Amino acid sequence: MSGPTVTNQHQAPTAIAQRAILDLLLIYFCNSHINGTVANVPKHLFSEQDWTQGWIPIATIASFKRLHALTREPLDIALTASQLAPSIFEVSPDGLKLRRRAPFEEKEVALLSARDDLQKTCIEASGFSASTTVAEASAFFAHRGALASVTTGGAEGTFLVEYQDPENMVLVLASLPDQLVHEDQPIRVKGRSKVGYENTRGTAPRTLETHAGMPSRPRNRIVRFELASPAPTTAEGVEVKALMSKFASVHSVDLVAGERTGFVRLKASVAEQVVEVVKRQGGIVVNGDPV
Repeated sequence: MSGPTVTNQHQAPTAIAQRAILDLLLIYFCNSHINGTVANVPKHLFSEQDWTQGWIPIATIASFKRLHALTREPLDIALTASQLAPSIFEVSPDGLKLRRRAPFEEKEVALLSARDDLQKTCIEASGFSASTTVAEASAFFAHRGALASVTTGGAEGTFLVEYQDPENMVLVLASLPDQLVHEDQPIRVKGRSKVGYENTRGTAPRTLETHAGMPSRPRNRIVRFELASPAPTTAEGVEVKALMSKFASVHSVDLVAGERTGFVRLKASVAEQVVEVVKRQGGIVVNGDPV
């Protein structure tokens, strides 16, 4: 997915400015103010498709008096929305329009904002033996909630853990030392920023894609898939790898037994292109069911 290009001279807003911009966006798009926001957009700037799909030109939002006092750059608004609140706002692929993903009340703003902050964090778990595999670490954390992903953390015996529900992450981080023990070894856990959210306060990245919660290195290499039913074993992951290898070189497939969702890691940055090709060819089938 392409996004607006950011020149080397453009600096991302400061953390304080971004917070102020986001606070105004949350007000403009909440249920009690959205009609007024839309009413302030000149109708000739709306296409019928924009109107039905909820898109609003970012340049128009940037002209609003209170927001204009914070920034005169529509790009700052696009970057702030996609960086700080990707689960609340969606920026169009060309970076020119903004919409809310779902209706929300003004009183829910604090909760939504806090949930977004949690979604930018994962668990760093250390203390496992050097021989511990991703599958074993996944099994250790899976009974505490549905997992989104488990990957190696770089250091020996360290894993990065993400839950589908951020509240499960909070419960794990709040666990007492004697509650997290693997093979008689205490497991240490702490929160850390996900790759896609680290070092985002300095020079703006080259494209909006980096700010949409995607890692800058490597980018466009991971495909998420969902099986029709939970995988009884990891054999389904092997089958998915064989099928996806027909379209691109596959580095690995992460699929935990008992889970429906997994991830294909490609060797090249062609994930979006591969997904489109797979769709055009009717998708892939595992155990007789479409993936």
